[in-house]
Amino acid sequence: SAQSEEPEVISTTLKRAVSCDSVCSDSSVALGDLEEPNVTGYLCLGLEYDSELSELIVNVLEAKDLIGPTKDDNPIDSYVKVYLLPDKGSNAQTKLYRCSNSPSYKERFLFSLHPREQSQKSLCFHVYAMDHLSHTLVGEGEIRLTDVSLRQPVTTWVTLTDTGQRGTEFGEVMFSLSYLPTAERLTVVVVKARNLKFQNDKEAGDPFVKVYLLHHGKKVHKKKTSTKKSERSPIFNESMIFSVPAHTLQVITFKCRLFTCLVNFRNNISSDLNRVRHY
Repeated sequence: SAQSEEPEVISTTLKRAVSCDSVCSDSSVALGDLEEPNVTGYLCLGLEYDSELSELIVNVLEAKDLIGPTKDDNPIDSYVKVYLLPDKGSNAQTKLYRCSNSPSYKERFLFSLHPREQSQKSLCFHVYAMDHLSHTLVGEGEIRLTDVSLRQPVTTWVTLTDTGQRGTEFGEVMFSLSYLPTAERLTVVVVKARNLKFQNDKEAGDPFVKVYLLHHGKKVHKKKTSTKKSERSPIFNESMIFSVPAHTLQVITFKCRLFTCLVNFRNNISSDLNRVRHY
């Protein structure tokens, strides 16, 4: 009997990598200039500390001038994740605010914080844009608690920047594509993945990658890598060769899915090659 397809889940946006090798030594463009983060919006926060309960109160109030994944003025559906670093396990998330580049979240979160720990802690804010296919990191900002006085409530704005990590909420996949016209052969090399996120906050899993060849959107071929055991950043270095006549290149697409093997079933943790971050 035919096997049922694994369910698709949220995915991320393909983005061309900036390679150090591509910057010519006599170029007037410095590598540091390429890495300069762009401002993608501003986030307004309220902070206060309850010394009796040893709790940090974080009010995510509003954002303004958010720039979405397409980097235009189109309104986005967004939400904010808040982390009390260095422990990323201490986190919270706002509800989704729809169709606005200046959303009003107005949500309140509590974090346990001993007074002696304040000097080692910082708050990190990730703003994500969401559509029916993807959750994309559009900006992030950070506040060191040593930089603010928590003796009384404080309201402040944080500048959000694109640090080149857009779309990495679920990890990254590195791959290459090449086409040999004389043999009408298309080669996909799944190189490696990194920083994969697994269910139940597991540190590692048993990931593998499936690559599908689609003709006019219909799956015609499927190949997979080997499974890497107990890996969060697996190295595959596996080639997959597909026969693709030159006249069909305009109607050929690929879909890449990353799975992890679990007991008695498989869990799809990433999807669509054309929406996976490429680094």
